[in-house]
Amino acid sequence: VSAVKQEIDWDRRFDLMTQHSGQHLVSAVAVNEFNLLTHSFHLQEKGLLSYIDFTIDADVDMETNYENMKTVENMCNEKILQNLSMKPTWLDPDDPDYQRRVRSRLLPEGLTGKIRLVEIDSGKLDCNTCCGTHVPSL
Repeated sequence: VSAVKQEIDWDRRFDLMTQHSGQHLVSAVAVNEFNLLTHSFHLQEKGLLSYIDFTIDADVDMETNYENMKTVENMCNEKILQNLSMKPTWLDPDDPDYQRRVRSRLLPEGLTGKIRLVEIDSGKLDCNTCCGTHVPSL
């Protein structure tokens, strides 16, 4: 039997939780309002810029894309002021409710059983697959 001592850098963990939770919010608002899909998300070291890459329609001019992103930012700020809940839940992908509620469908082949999801505002704003750490409210 071995003993292991671990220590959590709470400031760093909370920074990552906040950024990751914010990414869920921004991605949800972007897809719900403008059908902008998140291509990737990058968390950086403290003090560096984290970012979200969106897949944009090449037929939409850059000015419109810029205005859409300003709208997403404003809407996210409004949602944060509402102090929306953010909580984990579990659901089996074979459950008919899964197809109706869950935004992300990128699951490994052969996966069985319940999977972890994160809901924003009890799933009214978003419900997505995720096993990361999040703040309890936005």
